[in-house]
Amino acid sequence: MHEFLIHFLAIFGTCISILRVVPMALRLKRTGVAEGVSDASLAIFVVSGVWWVAYSIDLHNVPSLISSFAGLIVSCTSLYMLAKLGGLHLRVAVATAAMVALTVIFHKDTQLMGAIAALSAAAISIPQVYKAARHPDAMHGVSILSWVLIGTNAAVWLAYGLLIGDPLLGAAGIITIPGALYISWTARGANAESAAV
Repeated sequence: MHEFLIHFLAIFGTCISILRVVPMALRLKRTGVAEGVSDASLAIFVVSGVWWVAYSIDLHNVPSLISSFAGLIVSCTSLYMLAKLGGLHLRVAVATAAMVALTVIFHKDTQLMGAIAALSAAAISIPQVYKAARHPDAMHGVSILSWVLIGTNAAVWLAYGLLIGDPLLGAAGIITIPGALYISWTARGANAESAAV
């Protein structure tokens, strides 16, 4: 049973990792509303994806490479759509390009790449939480489903890390889970208010 649970969590986590930003991309495309969407959070998704892809290549881990690459494509698509809607600030675009360029410099240091990938995964929700706390009524462009999936993904990888005896693997969830819950709740409130008006 223990082995089955470990394999189930790995497969489930991989699927959610790929799908977690899809609702955000679809919402941006469908509504054309970027209000409340943190460009920094989406940029961190892209940076994290690049670092996880590079890390997976160095480890020769094909399943991780596939899920990281697929997630990276969706994250890039979402960031591109946000840019088309005028929601991407120049400083965020420059910082994203710089962090992506660093993978070329550090690509031979597998441990450092893994550490940066993990840190960037932990930071994904922080800019969106900040934006939600400052402007809780202006979250109309935020996909609640994406943030529910992001929180679920973090919980799955945290459980997986604990089960295999590598808690650092899912440690980002300690920050991401409460952040994703707060973002989802705040966006829900903002969307309920706009529907009532």
